[in-house]
Amino acid sequence: MKDTIQLNVSAQALFDVMKRSLVLETGEKHPKLAPGYSWSKKTGNRRTRVKLTDWKEPSAYAAHFSTDGKGLDVRYDLEPLGPDRVQVTYTHTLEGSGFLIRRQEKAAVKKALELLRNVETVLLAQAAQQKTSGNQE
Repeated sequence: MKDTIQLNVSAQALFDVMKRSLVLETGEKHPKLAPGYSWSKKTGNRRTRVKLTDWKEPSAYAAHFSTDGKGLDVRYDLEPLGPDRVQVTYTHTLEGSGFLIRRQEKAAVKKALELLRNVETVLLAQAAQQKTSGNQE
């Protein structure tokens, strides 16, 4: 399942946030982010294995997540629409089929788009703060 959203931030600024988040998740200071790079993370009593399947800065990030034998593929494609505007296509594919899988995918896509909107809000607030503090000097 996939959906597209337009945000009022640059593709590079958005990708920088995604990259910082990913670096924190790996637990390494300077991971070599490229297709094939993998790590694992523990959430509760579950371990999730993550493998980058695509990484093109600042336009594409894709990864495969595997937990308890179940797989999930996520992908973010960023297309600049101007200096401070980007179109993001988010794709979420859960292994399996059926009504419940599609329902979970739909909810996950909605949540991902909400997260992207939240990141946009923070980036815009930071830019406004910098502009205000720059005018006060």
